Amino acid sequence: MVKRQRVIRRRALRTIRMLLFSLAASLVMVCGVAVGSMAQTSGGLDDPRVIDRIAAVVGDRVILASELAQQMQMLFVQSSQRPRNQAQLDSLTEMVLEQMIQDQLLLIAARGDTSIVVRESDVEAALDEHIARIASQFESNEAFLAALGREGFTLREFKRRYRDEVENQILKQRLVQK
Repeated sequence: MVKRQRVIRRRALRTIRMLLFSLAASLVMVCGVAVGSMAQTSGGLDDPRVIDRIAAVVGDRVILASELAQQMQMLFVQSSQRPRNQAQLDSLTEMVLEQMIQDQLLLIAARGDTSIVVRESDVEAALDEHIARIASQFESNEAFLAALGREGFTLREFKRRYRDEVENQILKQRLVQK
């Protein structure tokens, strides 16, 4: 009986994932057009009257253009490379937004599962590991800190901003491992 329940649960999760992926793909197509048009219209991101823009809506969670910009900034710090032209930047922005939407869909499912628990010590250990991995991609710790500085971060600020992402990654991993 227990084995049958597990099989049913797995099938249900697969079905939910497929539905969520379809929804995410639809949102990406809609939002990709909106993000591309923001830069072309007056009142875009450079408009001093605009505080922020909505890049996507996933469930009851809004992904703001500023959050998308932060993700792009984090990506630039992690990879130490920048797009060479506007087409590459637009493509990368669309990919990052799509990933943010998929992440939100998984987080909605993970937060709805009361059996998933993330301890503070798990987050701290994973955060230190992620930052060490990123720093190891640079010639030295000073080069890593300089790259952070070029992107407008101190190490403390980078850890603070990256913390939520690490916690979310742990949540998503634990959901997928179930």
